[in-house]
Amino acid sequence: MTEPAPLRLPRWARLLEAAVVFGTVVWVAWVLVEQLRALSAEDLRPSLPLLALSLLGGLAVVAAFHGGLLWLDFRAVGHTLDAPTALVLANVPRMGKYLPGRFQAALGLVWLARRLANVPAAKGALVSLLLLAQGVAAVLLAVAPLLVWVVLPVGWRLALVLALGVALVCLHPALFEWPLNVVLRRLGLERLTLRLAWHHHLLIVAAAAALNLAKAFLFVLCAHGLLDLPAGVAAHVAASFLLSALAGFLAFFAPGGIGVQEGAMLLLLAPALPPEQAAVITLAARAWSTLLDLLLGMSNLGWLRTRS
Repeated sequence: MTEPAPLRLPRWARLLEAAVVFGTVVWVAWVLVEQLRALSAEDLRPSLPLLALSLLGGLAVVAAFHGGLLWLDFRAVGHTLDAPTALVLANVPRMGKYLPGRFQAALGLVWLARRLANVPAAKGALVSLLLLAQGVAAVLLAVAPLLVWVVLPVGWRLALVLALGVALVCLHPALFEWPLNVVLRRLGLERLTLRLAWHHHLLIVAAAAALNLAKAFLFVLCAHGLLDLPAGVAAHVAASFLLSALAGFLAFFAPGGIGVQEGAMLLLLAPALPPEQAAVITLAARAWSTLLDLLLGMSNLGWLRTRS
């Protein structure tokens, strides 16, 4: 019996996806170059202690955030993981988001969970869906208390609050179980029940939001380690970091959200910072986030290879 070919987009859709990504990256690169032209050597004031503290703190927070969230979600579908396995499943598949299509991360989680913890593919898919919804809600909840200091039009503030309300309502277990069980029934497979109450979902999202806030302000520490930022912009930079990362995360057509994340960051920082500082922070956000993903992913992958 031959193995079925992997699902792929039609050729025209892949070409359109590549054109959109290429056009977005070119536009963002042009804007960054224009803004960096005003940057002088005196503007950059690198502080190695601040940069090191930011990176080490970011590694700890991201590991706790992703590993803990994934451990709770697998427990909710009836599979309790040990801490090393939870960290591997949290960090190794996430490197798939840097590949075209972005679905490799979810498929990698399903496959690796089955191999390491004997988790059925349907339950792995349910956890992938949970992580997506919880991640979006956690970012919006983390941004909510920062809106007091963020320089945004009133309409945008109201839209973010409304989006947060919708995201929290959509965490209800029935909204996860029903569509998945419809598919499972059509495939002749056993239906699934999520062993997690709605209020427990909200508590998990609240904890994830706190870790998101910690991650954002650790990045602000990185920004202070590069630039002499104006007073009172820390909350705005933190909110811009979170919202731009969310925009990149939701842009499934862009590997790692490239172009979309940077474009959102530039637009969000524009009301509060000089263009040259906004450009440096935008580039720093990409480098900082990617470095965290690679360090955690490669270290856990190395541990997994040693274990195998």
